[in-house]
Amino acid sequence: MASADGDRGSCMTCATATSQRSFPVFFPIMIEMQPDLTNEAVGIERLLRGSSGRKSRLHTMRDETPPLRAVSELPWLVAKRVFGEAPDGPWINAPALRFLKGIIRPQWRVFEFGSGRSTIWYAKHVASVVALESAARWHAQVEQDLARYDNAAVELLSAREFPSRMRNELDSTFDLVVVDGPDADECGCVLPPELDRTGCICASVTKVRPGGVLVLDNSDLPRYRQADSTLAGWRCVRISGFTTSPLTPMETSFYWRPR
Repeated sequence: MASADGDRGSCMTCATATSQRSFPVFFPIMIEMQPDLTNEAVGIERLLRGSSGRKSRLHTMRDETPPLRAVSELPWLVAKRVFGEAPDGPWINAPALRFLKGIIRPQWRVFEFGSGRSTIWYAKHVASVVALESAARWHAQVEQDLARYDNAAVELLSAREFPSRMRNELDSTFDLVVVDGPDADECGCVLPPELDRTGCICASVTKVRPGGVLVLDNSDLPRYRQADSTLAGWRCVRISGFTTSPLTPMETSFYWRPR
């Protein structure tokens, strides 16, 4: 059983980077709080919960609290946000990013649902990366940023086409598949499960090589929990922690395809 900087525990089927102990660090969240002066109740709930469905602002959507180390990083993350310093890597929680940096290999081939700073980071650290993007203006920016890398490409597609695009790939092609795509299409219509991240996971099952990794960000959200049944038999490591925004704990799950 692997370890992730001491940020998680592990078991035979799923390692969960969570603790049931709350840690009273509330001052950093005030920087994110935008009081609703017209609705005091809504403002107070947002202060305490961060978003609807959370037990508190220090809980993930699974009602679990991150490990003590992750909570202790909040002031550092707030400082980075205040001074506009972007994290060095994909926009996932800090413990998950450390874990990713520990497992990634320079010979890997990566496929990414969604694009951005992460795509550039992968271009610097792996043999090749292909990313899908549905927002035209963002695609143009990422494409410009990738111009100096000959091992990276970002494709502009409707979000509704993401799963079918992956199905066109040969089986066992990728060492790492990152599922972090949009929840809505270009018109703002919420995607049905077969086309959102759940659909992207289904399309990727045979495209990850045996022993390869699929990463699902925001895996604590109820609409993405079907991943566990879709990837039944895959080894799973869940890691929770904070990012610079939003200042609520998020979960990222790493799944290994059986060899």
